[in-house]
Amino acid sequence: MDILKLPDKLLLPVILALTLASAPLFVWLPAWLAPLALAIGLYRWRASRMVWREPGKGLRYILAGSIVAGVYASYGTINGREPGATLLVGMAVLKLMETRSRRDAVILLFLSYFCAATTFLFAQSGPLSLYLFVVVLTTTTVLIQITQNSEYLIPWRIALAESGKMVAQALPMMVILFFLFPRLSAPLWGVPNMSNRGYTGLSDIMSPGSVSELIPTQTVAFRVHFPITPAPEKRDLYWRGPVLWQYDGKTWTAGTTPRDQTYTETAARELTSAPVKYEVILEPHGERWLLALDIPIQADYPQTSVLDDSLIARAPITERIRYRATSVTGQRRQAVLPRSTKSQALQLPSHMNPRTLALAKQWASQEPNPQAVIRRALTWFHDQPYHYTLSPPTLGTQGVDDFMFETRKGFCEHYAGAFTYLMRAAGIPARVVTGYQGGERNPFGDYLIIRQSDAHAWTEVWIDGTGWQRVDPTAFIDPSRVDNGLLGFNEHPDRSLNFFDRVRLTWDATNYQWNRWVLGFNSEQQHKTLAKIGLPQLGLREQLLLMVGAMSIVLLILTFGSLWRRNEAAMDPAQRLYMVFCDRLASLGIVHLNHEGPQDFAARASALRPDLAAHIQQFVKIYVRTRYARSRGTNDPDALSVMRATLRSLSSLAWRKRIAPTYAAPPTNTPRTP
Repeated sequence: MDILKLPDKLLLPVILALTLASAPLFVWLPAWLAPLALAIGLYRWRASRMVWREPGKGLRYILAGSIVAGVYASYGTINGREPGATLLVGMAVLKLMETRSRRDAVILLFLSYFCAATTFLFAQSGPLSLYLFVVVLTTTTVLIQITQNSEYLIPWRIALAESGKMVAQALPMMVILFFLFPRLSAPLWGVPNMSNRGYTGLSDIMSPGSVSELIPTQTVAFRVHFPITPAPEKRDLYWRGPVLWQYDGKTWTAGTTPRDQTYTETAARELTSAPVKYEVILEPHGERWLLALDIPIQADYPQTSVLDDSLIARAPITERIRYRATSVTGQRRQAVLPRSTKSQALQLPSHMNPRTLALAKQWASQEPNPQAVIRRALTWFHDQPYHYTLSPPTLGTQGVDDFMFETRKGFCEHYAGAFTYLMRAAGIPARVVTGYQGGERNPFGDYLIIRQSDAHAWTEVWIDGTGWQRVDPTAFIDPSRVDNGLLGFNEHPDRSLNFFDRVRLTWDATNYQWNRWVLGFNSEQQHKTLAKIGLPQLGLREQLLLMVGAMSIVLLILTFGSLWRRNEAAMDPAQRLYMVFCDRLASLGIVHLNHEGPQDFAARASALRPDLAAHIQQFVKIYVRTRYARSRGTNDPDALSVMRATLRSLSSLAWRKRIAPTYAAPPTNTPRTP
């Protein structure tokens, strides 16, 4: 039989390994790829059983060209993360069509390793990492079977054990690379800029009335832990994102005119509440903003600036990040609003929404101060038949008028946009703030989960002598939206959680710890860890030398261990048991002499310890028969099992009945010759 040919019984394990490695990728890749891969895999498996004719080169070329064309049709390019992963999986599946030899199978298994590694370009969660660890273990097990230079297969449990040993040997290298490999300031890959229009989520534009139905999603936006100070009340959990100033009659945007604001000016304000310290793990969103509680006064994320009391990163957030921040809640005192900022906070499009404009001017003429106008507007929203709904009617060209006097149905951005318009029309500087409100407490990890469904919009108005003051008109329309969130997640006591809530929150807590301690192990954490072990302020060169040195030491240890195990493996199993037998008797004072054979040594030992004679004679009898009677085979499992059992009985009996020997050879460590 040709040992280079792939046995039919190994084809299914190869297909299984490739399937397990590529399965997670189908979540992000085109929908047509999974049925194609399934069809090719089933065809190849059935072809091996039915002895079908191998597909010709022409058909394989057509399939390869179709996959390339499908990638281009799906993405408009063949370059990039998704197109590259699609080509990798597609060509790996096509390789099945011509897999006939062991060499082809080895190539396919190497492609499986690449597919498993490619998955980390899309996600790096703890459960996924555990799954891919199982994939690597399985693929390595199949690889061990295929590389056997024999037509016979070793037992799968032995191949799995060998695979486990190989993976275990790689673990020290993995730990060294994790702690010592220099962390980069930017990721090796990015995620595409995401658009959440039509879904609950955060965006830097707001168009009230352009979406007729809002689809809530439970996707996690970020998680927050309060390690020192307690978390504020849920009604005070306003997580600040982009601030919108410019309104063109339909859409609110941040605008392009610089505002007169600096980080120093923000930090120097008179604070009216105690600072709150917290830690944020932010999911990638493709924009530059960092979410912070109310008004941030400090953040440790590198190269972060503050604009409109919001944290702004230097580059888009394309990977999960971790940062610590300090904020204050409530009012902040600031005496003067710069002129250029005030003009932006009063900007309104001309010749639009005349009914709303007239109503606001009427209030301004009747009320003595801005606070009275604000109360008048909130009373209007409370007393009129307004409704909070995720399925509001679309609005026309006079969007604010339509909402204020006709439809009176909408969600947070409708109310925040209309209220800001009213304030500006009344001569009160105002701006729209977008972000998130609330969060669900996870009792299994003591942190808050803020989802995309918690996205919210509110208004800030300027009061002379006080500064920017938050006003949330949605709270006057539907207080439950602020108290319970859009999806109704409450801070239930632990005892009130049902089984599914416990499973959900436990799963999230596991992911949170993984994100915090593994994926959040950035350059700063790496330097702190090295400083704790006495290696502070290592340069890049010194860090690389330390990493190479540690890896070299581990390689030397593994090499010597492998050589030692090889020498042990070269010794006959029965001979190894006899060496243990001699050591056990030596511990009782009966030392094996160099000139003694097994039977002579057994006779002398039996005379010295009559109570052990039966076990000694039985062990040596089986040893001699197994060791020297080649017809029995040196690896007879039955004989070896009896020898081990006899050795255990001998050891147990020897320590229960300790009798001083009448003669014992002087101790010696000279080599024994069985």
